[in-house]
Amino acid sequence: MHRALFVVSWMLSFLIVTPASARVPTNSVLEIKPGRRVRIERLDTSRIEGDLVRATADSLSVRSDSTLISIAMPSIGGVYERRRSAAVGAGIGAAVGALVGVVGGIAWSNSDSFIKPDSEAQGSAILGLVGVVVGAGFGAIVGSAMHRWKVRYRAAPETPGSP
Repeated sequence: MHRALFVVSWMLSFLIVTPASARVPTNSVLEIKPGRRVRIERLDTSRIEGDLVRATADSLSVRSDSTLISIAMPSIGGVYERRRSAAVGAGIGAAVGALVGVVGGIAWSNSDSFIKPDSEAQGSAILGLVGVVVGAGFGAIVGSAMHRWKVRYRAAPETPGSP
């Protein structure tokens, strides 16, 4: 009987919803370095994008269009940090470059060229390595020009009847 009561009370504890006034940012938000580009979504669905000036447990301060805006944490629905994708681009570029280099190396070794490798494996290795380097460099350049938004905080949705 006691065990069943414990299990039921344990399961009911997951149904307790934190009120909006008790919302606090995760450590992830507090770890964003000042000067980083952030997008803040308020609970009223408005958005503010700017450079982070200060992050505390009570509020976030953002400079947007040369105006300093301070937003209280209870009114924030989400915080996103803008990140670059250079590493992802380099990885994709290296993989594509390796594939193109290997195929090109096989074709090169089977060509009638005056200067060619002794075997398909040698041609694939040479052009494959060149493809990796060139592809990674090109991918890093393209990836650094592309931005993505990393979720740093999302407020739990409110349920009807919560304060």
